Amino acid sequence: MITGHVEGNYKSSWTIVIELDKENGKRERVKRSIKKRDYKTKAEAERFMNQLIIEMEKGTYIEPSGMTLSVIFEKRIPHAKKGLGIQNLYAQRGDHKQLFQA
Repeated sequence: MITGHVEGNYKSSWTIVIELDKENGKRERVKRSIKKRDYKTKAEAERFMNQLIIEMEKGTYIEPSGMTLSVIFEKRIPHAKKGLGIQNLYAQRGDHKQLFQA
């Protein structure tokens, strides 16, 4: 089961704390800081947290990092649905470079 809560962090940001149950019985905490200018109320921040929890449960959550777009496509392709736009078609076929040609 995945649970979480939102903490007020300073004047300009919220901290989302999500707790994941591991198979070995231990818990892992994932923390994510978001700006209050984007999520003005705690309720908005909680809605965003709920979206993250849903992505984690489905297995489609990608941890923010310095990943290249190509790596992100590789992780998302198995979860993509058929009948999407041309960019998704290229991504499903593995033609990532065609997306960026002039």
